[in-house]
Amino acid sequence: MLKNNAFKYVFPIGMLISIFLDGSIFSIFGASLSFHAVPNLSFLWIFLAMFFYKR
Repeated sequence: MLKNNAFKYVFPIGMLISIFLDGSIFSIFGASLSFHAVPNLSFLWIFLAMFFYKR
């Protein structure tokens, strides 16, 4: 029960942090790269949450 409660609070906070980091990384390194790079921290966070979440 404690793991599910911790997941309920940690996941949204981590998701917000990953979205802001995605934007920051893209705005800093997006113009300096010759190719179009898309940071995937949000996708990685969702994937790992689905992988480690146990019902």
